[in-house]
Amino acid sequence: MDKSIFYRLIFFLAVVSFLTTCLDEYNPPEITNSETVLVVEGNISDTETRIRLTQTSNLSENELIEVNNARVILENENGGFSVELTPESKGFYGVTEPLDNADKYRIQIQTEGNVYASEYLALLPTPTIDSVGWESVDDRFQVHVSSRGDENSSRYYLWSFEETWLYRSRLPSNFIYEDNMVVPSPRDEQINTCWSTEKSTSILIGTTINLSQNVVSKLPLHVIEPTQNLKLSNRYSILVKQYAISKEAF
Repeated sequence: MDKSIFYRLIFFLAVVSFLTTCLDEYNPPEITNSETVLVVEGNISDTETRIRLTQTSNLSENELIEVNNARVILENENGGFSVELTPESKGFYGVTEPLDNADKYRIQIQTEGNVYASEYLALLPTPTIDSVGWESVDDRFQVHVSSRGDENSSRYYLWSFEETWLYRSRLPSNFIYEDNMVVPSPRDEQINTCWSTEKSTSILIGTTINLSQNVVSKLPLHVIEPTQNLKLSNRYSILVKQYAISKEAF
């Protein structure tokens, strides 16, 4: 073997060995930090208030920590009104209560000896939804929303939706499992027909601040991929809710 080639080979192996032995794992303190922070999500409208409480977790943990043992209170600035939200599940708290648009409201949260309170905010009137439609885009089912507000309305929006669809099992079943036994299913019980409901989990916001009019036209809101065509195989419905939000919330 040529000595120059041999020396280059030795040098290359030495460099690779040096590079691989000098790599040490580094874990920033934030990854293993055990300190938790309360995360508050939700909205207050003139008919319904819904809040969700969770806690932060380490980056190394793939877990959503729900806070289900708190007291969440809705109160007004002028005094005389205070109502406690009802605990639901998965960290959600809610109440259906008509509110006065002329007043301001805040949320107070009591948990584990700590008390948190938001600032008092006025309710923003929300323009009504003109239409909810759909169209096929690149072989995908795309849901869009249209709305129109006046010049005095907020130009910042938040949307949420709830999907419901009917689906059937590919093969019918004439039996059910009941009391640790397999028994024939009643003739009037259609166990192969099911309904499923799913709520949106993304933060869906939009603004018309750069438009000459306060108009939302066919804003894409949700997409169903071809791989999810089970949702569209029989019956499908989507309930869209629209909220006016402040510039700061946006």
